[in-house]
Amino acid sequence: RDIEKMLMLQAAVMSPSHNRIGARCPVPDGMPLIDSGDQLYAPYLQRTMPMTDEEEQKQKKFLGISNNSSIIKEERPSIKSRIVIAQRLQKPKLLSDMSSFKAANHGAVFEDFVRWYGNPENPLHEEISGETARRAFEYRSKLPPKEAKTLTLKEASEAIAILMSLRAFWEDTWEEAEPCPAFEQEPLFDPYSTVEMVLHSFETIHPALLMNQVLAVKLSNAKFVLESAANPARQVCSVARGLFNLKTAIDGALEALTKDAADGFLHLAPKTMADDKSDPLVYVSTSTIAKCEEACNVIGELEILLSRVLSLLQKFPGEYDVVDMLLQCRDGRFVFMKHPRERSAFLGAIRRHQLIHSNSSPEATPAMREYVLRNVDSSNPCQLSARLVPDLEEAQSASLFHGSLLLALTKSSHS
Repeated sequence: RDIEKMLMLQAAVMSPSHNRIGARCPVPDGMPLIDSGDQLYAPYLQRTMPMTDEEEQKQKKFLGISNNSSIIKEERPSIKSRIVIAQRLQKPKLLSDMSSFKAANHGAVFEDFVRWYGNPENPLHEEISGETARRAFEYRSKLPPKEAKTLTLKEASEAIAILMSLRAFWEDTWEEAEPCPAFEQEPLFDPYSTVEMVLHSFETIHPALLMNQVLAVKLSNAKFVLESAANPARQVCSVARGLFNLKTAIDGALEALTKDAADGFLHLAPKTMADDKSDPLVYVSTSTIAKCEEACNVIGELEILLSRVLSLLQKFPGEYDVVDMLLQCRDGRFVFMKHPRERSAFLGAIRRHQLIHSNSSPEATPAMREYVLRNVDSSNPCQLSARLVPDLEEAQSASLFHGSLLLALTKSSHS
């Protein structure tokens, strides 16, 4: 009701002298009406029920649309019956939009509506993926040339017949539509009944399908959180690779979960083992479980990587190459800092660490700091040990160190 009142108030201030009830705004580029030449106004339109994955799959099933329908000979409704079903699905929304358009643009003709709304599209158009297109090409290549040509002509004639029938359906609907703004029409989307349907679905849903939905939400949320947390470290090559692996793994898992959820909601009964002898599960496939497990592993790896990278960037701000190089260091291995800039960044981090701790309270100041620097010359191995013992009573300046320093250069041997 609040939305309807808002629409009525906005409609009341829209060109009352021209009686444009329900008009939202003028269409850019000065698009005029064909007969009167007046400015064409875009109307407020009603919203339909949200199109979920299972609803989309149901409509495709009603219309006989299948990714394999062009290459697998299966029985499905005739073109005429499929067109009738498509028109029934389109008519409520189309009739509402045409009525709103007529109310906002008195004297408009059908061509005005088509110019603003767009030409009708083939509702039976089948979504062709790369794999489906490849299989369709292989199927056509195996047909005799005459049969392949006949199949192509048949598909083209069907497409033309569908578009002509849809055009006539739009014209008939235009004649049927009466000028009526959106806020005075019967609602296309009833939220109360939809909520009841959702609650009923939760009460009767199989636990496997519920976990499917929960897991999809959790994976999407984990992807969003990790991508947001990685913003300060995106310039580190290891993080960029980790984010790419995360997107690939989670998108693959979500696609598999969506397919299993749509199949589960469409089947009145779970699949039996006889339907797919290679997969003993009925509501979820083993490949989906494997993809979800892979996504969880990638999430765990990226969490560890981000914790290390963000910690290193606190000590090496802006030194993305140095941080990436330190990440490549494993236990028992050395990091070769041959470039002066890298050595300067590393020693500068040590200096900043000293200055930060020199400003801390005496209770938090360590009694001694020890640093060990080793060379990488295998012919003359040695290490430099430095011990710093601060004098807490004389430490007054943040830029100066007060205390004792012990340096020791010792030779070492490689095992």
